[in-house]
Amino acid sequence: MIQQDIPQDGIVLLDGSARSELKTNFAWDTYNSSSFSSLDLSLLRAEISELETIRQIISQPNIWTIPQVTAEFYGLLEHINQKIRCLSLKKIKNKRTKVYLQEHEGHKDYLEEVQHKAWRTYQALKSKEIQKNPELNINKNSLDILIDMVVLVSQNLKLKNQTGYYYGRGDSNKPEGGRDTDERLVATLLYLSMFHDQKPSILTGDGDLLNLLGVVPKFLGAIHFYPDNKRFARTVARQNAPRAYFLDGDINLVSEGSVSLNHYPPNPSRLHSYKREQMMKELGRLWWGFSDSLNGKA
Repeated sequence: MIQQDIPQDGIVLLDGSARSELKTNFAWDTYNSSSFSSLDLSLLRAEISELETIRQIISQPNIWTIPQVTAEFYGLLEHINQKIRCLSLKKIKNKRTKVYLQEHEGHKDYLEEVQHKAWRTYQALKSKEIQKNPELNINKNSLDILIDMVVLVSQNLKLKNQTGYYYGRGDSNKPEGGRDTDERLVATLLYLSMFHDQKPSILTGDGDLLNLLGVVPKFLGAIHFYPDNKRFARTVARQNAPRAYFLDGDINLVSEGSVSLNHYPPNPSRLHSYKREQMMKELGRLWWGFSDSLNGKA
């Protein structure tokens, strides 16, 4: 079972792209369905099983997520609700005999079961948003600054190549509020590495997120920002490095270990030297603000 492979030590963040077995995308595959009977029963059954697996994963005490993941999942729930409403209105009416031609009720029953499972999964996600963990006492100001740093590096280096999934579509089709979900997950993971005793992990199926996690710490941990980033250098880059698990049918550990720190990380060819200097300058300002936030000055 997938649940048995999930780390039991430390907090594990759940990304919405993590899928246990289902390789297709439910919302995308049902988008053009014009009737209940046109729905693929095997797809409906598979989605029911998938949603139950996700809910069981969320029920584990060390599994948490962030509000943006919950909000994106709510988009799936809204799609299901709207699909049921639309298809229910499309039942064919014979005006002469006033007889309603019933469609395949079995398909509708399965779709309503998907709706029920999706609602329960959404409620479970909502209850496990990381800010609601009473033991963590997250400093919102510090986390917000860390998010700004991750977004800054991500945007300047163009680290997201739309390899992730949002209901089967690339990142450019995500709703406006969901476009920085990957950065927020990475920032939250780095924050937990800095302020939580046990190594945190993230469970994802998104290549963009893994790319962020592989590059961003090298910039945030640059010795150039010492001493403002000394906690980061001691924890994230060395003794408490976060772990990333890729979930796409099986769970595989794809990232764990220390980060090699330099005064200046290697300059990607896609980033002009002037823009790089501006980015590093802005990172320095953010690290200074981060240090102040820990001392209660922000």
